[in-house]
Parts: sequence; structure tokens; C-alpha cells
Amino acid sequence: GNVYINAGQIQGNSGNIGFSLTGNNNTFYNLGEISGTTNSIVISGSGNQLVLGQMAYLPAFDVVVTGLGPSMSGAVSSTGDNDIVLTDNGSSAVAFSGFSDLTMRGNFWTLSGDFSLTGAGLGSLAVDAGSLLLTGAVDTAGGAAVRAGGSLFVGDAAGPGAVLVAPGGVSVAPGGT
Repeated sequence: GNVYINAGQIQGNSGNIGFSLTGNNNTFYNLGEISGTTNSIVISGSGNQLVLGQMAYLPAFDVVVTGLGPSMSGAVSSTGDNDIVLTDNGSSAVAFSGFSDLTMRGNFWTLSGDFSLTGAGLGSLAVDAGSLLLTGAVDTAGGAAVRAGGSLFVGDAAGPGAVLVAPGGVSVAPGGT
């Protein structure tokens, strides 16, 4: 697959979609700003990864690319078996839909937009490391897994109406919260 990196600013053509990725087994790092009135990001295909963070390391080239962190206006959607990975620190208030899995591998993230995950496994929402705060409505077809060193928070004073729907349950490993 290919690797795409945004560390600057992308504005949608005619304002509709900021970035569209079609294909299989690609990785898109959003380290910058993407705007679209309908969708900021649309991904279709299978095996693609959307990585949101402040840094991308490309070991094949021994290159590190940095950005200010992801900023998106407009929903983020996927069709197919595609995943989201959160790295570093960040926050997002946009809606995410159609992704199979979301994995937290960063330090601290807040997701205040509503989102749905289609993955049926226990770890369709996984916190591998760091703290993930959900303040919107989160619906996963599977379950949530919090691994050692990870913390999952559903709601806070700013988002007391937060909801996590996880039919597969929530599993917290020793050392996770």
C-alpha cells in the first residue's frame, strides 16, 4: 500500500470533501488541517488506516514528519474494513462513521463527536496506551478493550451525556482503567 501524509492544510474542492482515499492497504497520516463542508475525510476500500496525531515516522526512509496535530471540519467516514489509530495527543469534535476499529496508542485524546464502529471483535474500540476520553455517543458493533497502561473514560463534566454501546462488553486488563 501507499503512505499519504498531511502536515499542512487541505481544503475540499468546492468545499464538499477535504480528502478522499480509495484503494486497499494504504495509510493516511493526518497531522494537519482538513476541511470539507460535507466530509473532511472519506476512505473507501479495505485494510486502510487513518492515523491521527502530531508525528509520523517512516522507517524505510528514516524520516520523521511533524505537524501541529489533526484538525478536521466535516465528518470522517469509511466504507469497507478500515481502521483509525490515535497517536500522540489530540481532540476531535467531528463525527466518525463506518470504520471497523479504533485504537488508542497515544498519550491523551478527547473525542467529543458521535461515532460508530462496525468491527465485531472485543477490541473494536481498543485503548492500548494512554487515556481516551469519550464525551459523545459511541456505538461499536463489538466491544471495548482496555489494555495494561490504558485508560478509557466515558463522559466528564463537559460531556455528562456520553454513551458507550458495546454489545461485546468492556474488558479491562490488569493495569488498565
